[in-house]
Amino acid sequence: MNNSKLDKLLKSAKVPEQTAGHWEDFPGHVVRSLRNRREKIPAAHFQRRPVLAWGLALAICLMIGFVVGRWRGTSEANGLLQNAKLVREVVAMFPNQVQAIIQDENGLRLTLAETPNVSQSQPLWIEVCNGKQCRSIVTFSGQVVQIDGQHVEALADAAGGVMLVGEHFFWSAHEQNTGRLRIDAQQLSRVL
Repeated sequence: MNNSKLDKLLKSAKVPEQTAGHWEDFPGHVVRSLRNRREKIPAAHFQRRPVLAWGLALAICLMIGFVVGRWRGTSEANGLLQNAKLVREVVAMFPNQVQAIIQDENGLRLTLAETPNVSQSQPLWIEVCNGKQCRSIVTFSGQVVQIDGQHVEALADAAGGVMLVGEHFFWSAHEQNTGRLRIDAQQLSRVL
């Protein structure tokens, strides 16, 4: 049978007559059929990826919370985020997705890209203090972070320093004109 014959056959078929109440009951009938069918399918057939993703996210949050809780009392002058092992482990859990790891008065936060498109460049540690409130950031050269309400690109320079460049913002170890902010930044050597 060719396409034209099949097309004629389909067009000649008549729609079966239905009662007036059939179309009103039709959506409920479909929903009941789907529920019955789902109950008959073993649970193993349903995809578990969303459950696994949520479980993995919860495990990561718990791990980061444990690490922060365990090391929160340490008096290291450089802070938790300069710990090379922590940075390596977080980057290994999310290859090419870590945009920034941020530690502030609210705890530790992780900023991830939706897709694995973050280049493996030099990791940078940045500390920004406004009065007594300080925030530490580990990011990578070429990534954009928020400092003082502005989007700023963090860049590693050839001399081993760090520059923070925004539309109305510039900071480097040599040009520290940031007003009320105190900024310290350095490259994290041999982390990755």
